[in-house]
Amino acid sequence: MTWESGPFRQELVGAIETYDRPAAAALCERLINHLHSEPRPYPVREARILLRLLRRKRFFGLMTNVAEALLQSGQRSVAIRCEYAQALIDRGLPGAAAEMLDGVLRETTDQTCRSEARGLLGRAYKQMYVDSAAGHPVLLQKAVATYGSAYDDDPSRCAWHGINAAALLRHASRHDLEISGSSSCEEIARSVRSDIEEQSLDPDVAVGPWGAALAAEACLVLDDYDDAIQWMQRYAADGRVDAFELASTLRQMTDIWQLTTDVEPGRRVLPILRSQMLIREQGERLELSRADLVAHQTDDSLEKVLGDAGVVTYSWYRRGLARSRAVAQIRHRFGRAVGTGFLLQAGDLKPEWSNLGVVLVTNNHVLAPHPHSDDTLAPEQAEVELQA
Repeated sequence: MTWESGPFRQELVGAIETYDRPAAAALCERLINHLHSEPRPYPVREARILLRLLRRKRFFGLMTNVAEALLQSGQRSVAIRCEYAQALIDRGLPGAAAEMLDGVLRETTDQTCRSEARGLLGRAYKQMYVDSAAGHPVLLQKAVATYGSAYDDDPSRCAWHGINAAALLRHASRHDLEISGSSSCEEIARSVRSDIEEQSLDPDVAVGPWGAALAAEACLVLDDYDDAIQWMQRYAADGRVDAFELASTLRQMTDIWQLTTDVEPGRRVLPILRSQMLIREQGERLELSRADLVAHQTDDSLEKVLGDAGVVTYSWYRRGLARSRAVAQIRHRFGRAVGTGFLLQAGDLKPEWSNLGVVLVTNNHVLAPHPHSDDTLAPEQAEVELQA
């Protein structure tokens, strides 16, 4: 049967945009079977489009499988290896990604490819630093050097690399780590912020969401929290930003900036990113047209009380609020909500556990020592939030 890449891509888009993971998995299996049976490598441009579609909704498991099949079938272009490295980092394998990217940098002299590979290599080192139990400063220094070298070679095209170097230098100073860069974090941040603000004044130049994200982080480096939040709102609300990019920004805010919802600027920045991630990743959105609203203006069902509870008392409401304090949301530490859990006294489960205090109870498909699917988290991937 003849393979038609255009219709296949449209099918994959449909599955991904409707969050139909089983359909997306079946389509990827079809593609992999085709790659193994076809003697010629898959066209690099089309292959990269497919990988980026999977990345958009953070289907990293499927992305890794397809990238591996592409490499096995002979499609070993720099672009495909960079996409593969991206998937490996997001699946918790930054060391393997770094080895692949080192190979890319040894092979290519194309400056666009090199800047992309250096950006990913900087991220791999950064993730290895974050994941290391002791926060090994050698890895942090490698990340700063990798990002900084790309920025120094071409500041106008590699502002993202520069801001990452600046954020890591600022992180190092907060933790009294002796990390050096070719420029100070403030110098890089002022330069990037100035360029973006100048662009925003030019009616012929559109500052897109990526510029807004850079400006937001530059403002954080410079301790200008109000402007940082305004730029972050502009970035997160832009429809061109997908779940992958929001997750990357959220990871930067929590891992490197170590923001929390207890104090500013995390109190305002983190909810902005998490709410938009929920919309992009899971489609949690209700849209009503003007016609819908007009049609329901006199519809009493919109005010209907479900069940037989009727009106409740103030004490009942307060009791519910008190009990909600034991309910937790369990999510990937980069922001993806996976499930819920609740707190119990350990002794209520087993008398011999009474000295353990409070424990969190959740389902095995939410959290497991050895995850059996992409939807299940390992303990080291999980973050628990008790919102009440």
